[in-house]
Amino acid sequence: MKDVWFPFVWDDVPLEVKTISAIGSNDKIYFDVAHVHNTGFARVVVRLSNNPNYFVEKCQYNTVLSLDPAPNDLRIWSFIRKGLEGLSIKCNDVLVAELLFAESKNPDCLSS
Repeated sequence: MKDVWFPFVWDDVPLEVKTISAIGSNDKIYFDVAHVHNTGFARVVVRLSNNPNYFVEKCQYNTVLSLDPAPNDLRIWSFIRKGLEGLSIKCNDVLVAELLFAESKNPDCLSS
């Protein structure tokens, strides 16, 4: 689905996505984070390439994820926002990425 906006308070509840994509498939999980009036200000992407990676627009680009093989390629992803401090990504309940906005080399990260 594209351009489907729905309200979600992810400071309170992690956003969870279930996938059955294989590593090396180049499939992507991505979502835009927006203000109340659908004005986007950040995109979060996980790419299942041969070297799986993720990026958060304006904050950090193409950082490798350490993923273990999953039975039947079934993965449950959790995207956890930590207020204005950062973002964590879990795969099958294992922390695979942690981004602290203040550590970004891009000054636009903190303003987004």
